[in-house]
Amino acid sequence: MVDITLNRRKIVYITPGFLLLLTAVTVLSGIELTAAVALAALVHEAGHLSAVRLRGGRVRRIRLTGCGAELEYAGAPGYADDIIVALAGPAASALLAGAGVWVYERSLFAFFADLTAVSAIYCGLNMLPLSALDGGRALYAALSGTAGPAAADRVSTALDLLLAVCALGAGVWCLFRYRAAGVLICAVFLLIACCKNRGLCV
Repeated sequence: MVDITLNRRKIVYITPGFLLLLTAVTVLSGIELTAAVALAALVHEAGHLSAVRLRGGRVRRIRLTGCGAELEYAGAPGYADDIIVALAGPAASALLAGAGVWVYERSLFAFFADLTAVSAIYCGLNMLPLSALDGGRALYAALSGTAGPAAADRVSTALDLLLAVCALGAGVWCLFRYRAAGVLICAVFLLIACCKNRGLCV
């Protein structure tokens, strides 16, 4: 694991899984797409970090893993704060996708087309109501504030199970129908992230 220390505190933790994922993307897709993925991820996380600071919170840890980024913060404990912080990442991704379209139409540089596509995927994927994703975290906070944490847990668990089965089914279908493993790989990573989020795996 690689640690990055800011102001004498370890803030960013980079796991071997993240480095392996970055290497795989570089080997399979090339430097240009890897740069687009990295920039899109940076802007997405910057959205979360900005929301934490604006809500008066303090970032405790950012952990980069093979299943995505994990953000821990303190000082902004309300459900409304959790919703704002969760949705700030997809909002930043949507803004970057819009900016990418605007720049691409004027420059025709392929990098900005890649950046637009990756940012749009980041936005759409993270809005899924899975517990490991931003949409699921926002939904959980909203349900906790209105119906209570117990009801939020039940709904979140049911959605995790339903969407995981659907994603795995779609992945297997794409693998046999189109000989494309990308959807199945994403589904497995999402399933692992959800299990980890619920303490079912380490």
